Amino acid sequence: MTGPDDAASAAPRRGRWLTWALAASVTLNLLLVGLGVGMVARAHMGEGARAFLRGEGVGDRAARRDERADERGDEDARRALRAQVRAVLDARAPAFEAARARVAEAWRAVRAAAEGAPLETARLEAALADLRAAQDALARERHAALVTLAGRLSPDARARVMRELERSLERRRR
Repeated sequence: MTGPDDAASAAPRRGRWLTWALAASVTLNLLLVGLGVGMVARAHMGEGARAFLRGEGVGDRAARRDERADERGDEDARRALRAQVRAVLDARAPAFEAARARVAEAWRAVRAAAEGAPLETARLEAALADLRAAQDALARERHAALVTLAGRLSPDARARVMRELERSLERRRR
């Protein structure tokens, strides 16, 4: 038979198990709540807090903020700049279209020469020379448009256009 001592020792063991289970449950809940709060806080964190977490100094953040402000610029100035660019491009649109059409026609000639059987090397070389000339003519049109635009812009606006052109070229290289 079991005596009173056995019942008394079973109660503390069951109580210890419940205590450990409760502690583990609370720990797990706190961990999950902390992760959730951290994810929400990180998603809604400002640029300054992100820079702090990256270990950047105040000067770095200020320089980047100034750079972003320069890039954004005044919305009215951006609209005016866009209007000037559009005016130059619209004025040169017929020349651009003609130059693009010449490039497309030259490509068709290159393709026809390359696909011919048997291959006529002289014909292909002549077609490639025509293609280079057509591409050069298109590049000259673009350069003339840029010169015209630059002549109408302030130094700051020219710098902004050049930065945008450089970014555009970088994106094409990737």
